[in-house]
Amino acid sequence: MCTFNKSDVPQFYFTKGQRESVKLNYNGHSYVKFMENGRGTKWICATRSTTKCRARIRTTKNNRLEVLHASHNHDLPPQKKDRGRIRQSLRSKK
Repeated sequence: MCTFNKSDVPQFYFTKGQRESVKLNYNGHSYVKFMENGRGTKWICATRSTTKCRARIRTTKNNRLEVLHASHNHDLPPQKKDRGRIRQSLRSKK
């Protein structure tokens, strides 16, 4: 397990997934919520069902990130196009 100090805090952010779920994005990979307990929330790789990836991280109650199993068994997913921006730009041209 790897815990980070404030000086070297890894950058992660949350997005909305399908069906209003919450996804955590870290190092180019997406994670989905697996379980919550007194230590925080455990997240697993979003592609686990198709790739059997074992990568896991935890966000603690005080918003720190702990890497429980860092290595992914697959490449980074291809960058998705921002469909919302494309639609907006098409609407503004009309």
